[in-house]
Amino acid sequence: MIRRILPVLVALTWPALAAAQVAEPEPSALERKLESTKVTVQFLSTPVRDALAYLSRTGDVNVVLAQDADPDAAVTFRAKDMPLGRVIHWVTYLAGLSYRIEENSVRIATKGEIDSLRAVLETFDVRDLTLGAPDLPGPRLAFGEHESGAPLVFGTTGDAGLSLDRLVELVDKTIARGTWDTPPNHLRGERGVIFARHQPETIEAIRRFLADLRAHAARMVVVEGVLYRVSDADWAARLGDGAGVTGFVFDREAWGAMRTALEASEGVHVLAALRTTGAPGQEVHAVSLSTASYLADFDALIAQGSGGAEPIMGLARDGAVLDVRPTPSADGRSVVVRLRFESVTRSFDRTAPFETLRIVLPEASGVRVETSVRIPEGGAYVQTLTHPVAGPGARLVLAVEPRLVSSEEGNR
Repeated sequence: MIRRILPVLVALTWPALAAAQVAEPEPSALERKLESTKVTVQFLSTPVRDALAYLSRTGDVNVVLAQDADPDAAVTFRAKDMPLGRVIHWVTYLAGLSYRIEENSVRIATKGEIDSLRAVLETFDVRDLTLGAPDLPGPRLAFGEHESGAPLVFGTTGDAGLSLDRLVELVDKTIARGTWDTPPNHLRGERGVIFARHQPETIEAIRRFLADLRAHAARMVVVEGVLYRVSDADWAARLGDGAGVTGFVFDREAWGAMRTALEASEGVHVLAALRTTGAPGQEVHAVSLSTASYLADFDALIAQGSGGAEPIMGLARDGAVLDVRPTPSADGRSVVVRLRFESVTRSFDRTAPFETLRIVLPEASGVRVETSVRIPEGGAYVQTLTHPVAGPGARLVLAVEPRLVSSEEGNR
């Protein structure tokens, strides 16, 4: 099963997932000197040119003021025994400038120029996030009428993937918002790759963001649907009256107790059990069907002086379909499931003698449940149904249980 993620997942706040640790580079000799040298200063409306010249002489470091910086910007600042690097930081900040520590000097310039010097270009291969898994909807079973033998169609629709344009838009609006159009910054996507040029901390933020998306995409959702036939006596004795309950969401503890009671009851029979696995937000299905043929009609054949009839055979399908679209929450504590469960049984009139040739259309009897529900992790949605299929003194109980697993578990 292809691993993908629904757009609805990335619209949520980034979850607190473990981020890769980035090794800090060793400080240069100049950086160590700026940290170890302590200075005491008192500037009162001092031109930044003079303040920087004083700091250069006092700390014995090379400080270069760029030509496009305003040398007369006034600075008022006082410090006692402060590291030289911190003093340079505050002086440039108060002057509306910025600085960059180079190999043998400290360069002072406008923020735009410093940012352009610090900007780095990085490429991110995001084809694993943008090549989406298509929806795999299950077939719909016919109720209340015979089938003429038309084939069931198992197709694919839509695409549960996140488009490259949408992913680039998410980066643009959530990371360093409003700065991507300022040169030399730029952000674009092409052929499954994002090209980003920005400050190192911004590039690292993009890396963490994509790691979070991949952590979500690595999850799969297993959904199991079981249709039980439960006698009213067992339901009342083991599970409580529940006469007015038609649908209920159970948490992990309550569902565990109910499932144990169902499995221990002699008056409980499993009519259908289906299981399917999909990516978050992907529509998937499980199906179990059997087919029987029957005489549906005759095609009259008329010729000169004679006549006859050619039988037309039909196909009747029995079985069950579980069609679901599970969408887990960002924290994994619940799953919203849009589900459709259908179960159909067809019967024929077998009372006629074998040699009697006649049209016998099957009678269909079945149940269909369609709903959307939020189910807590480890819990289940339970729907009780009163239906002739259950027979007298019994009811049908549908239990749908989603479970979050890793992609490796889901593909087993």
